Amino acid sequence: MGIFSHGLLFAHVIAGFISLVLFWVPVATRKGGVNHRKIGTWYVWGMWVVALSAFILSIENLIQGQINMAIFLGFLSLITARPLWLGIECLNSKKGVTPNYRIAHLGTSLLVAVAGAGLLFYGLSISSGFSVLMIIFGILGLTAAGEAVTLLKSGSGHAYKQWLDDHIANMCASGIAAHTAFLVFGARSFVSSVDSAVFSIAVWVTPSIIGVIGIEYAKRRFGSKRNLKRQRAAVVN
Repeated sequence: MGIFSHGLLFAHVIAGFISLVLFWVPVATRKGGVNHRKIGTWYVWGMWVVALSAFILSIENLIQGQINMAIFLGFLSLITARPLWLGIECLNSKKGVTPNYRIAHLGTSLLVAVAGAGLLFYGLSISSGFSVLMIIFGILGLTAAGEAVTLLKSGSGHAYKQWLDDHIANMCASGIAAHTAFLVFGARSFVSSVDSAVFSIAVWVTPSIIGVIGIEYAKRRFGSKRNLKRQRAAVVN
């Protein structure tokens, strides 16, 4: 590994660790407040460094002949970058869904769904340690097809009432990626004595399971339906 690769990996790790810490500031602070928006912006920039560096590292792995690692890392960079972008674009589309946003959202949803299908079938065709993870994350990628179908049914210019729910879901999804990376490449080194396939899979999927539960809780507590109820109550009073 050359100087460039070492530097890129170092930037990837540092940006990931910083993003991991920054993620919890918007979660803990007042939603929409100065700290929420300011630290949230720093978090987004940090995660972009993580996603882009992961993509470049996947290309390097491909050149070096590490096909399985290249494919898996490339897919992870894709599913990290997509919610990161969508989470911000939600805020820019509060007044209504624009044609450009709808097309971009549809395109990324189809891209992730196709990539997920490819990852799933590739995982089923190999017998390495990556196969189970590729199957799990391939199925996860296929869920984006549901978003694509919904977008195809809806027209441009309609009210975007669930923008807050989507912002919460996408930002939390990017946070899941950061915590997964920490568990897999960070915390795992402290428990190297545990060497089992079950543990390896657990550190990959546990953040996703906890994250999905957290997303649903956050949407119920801070989401658009709760805000709508507050607005109606304010009008009545």
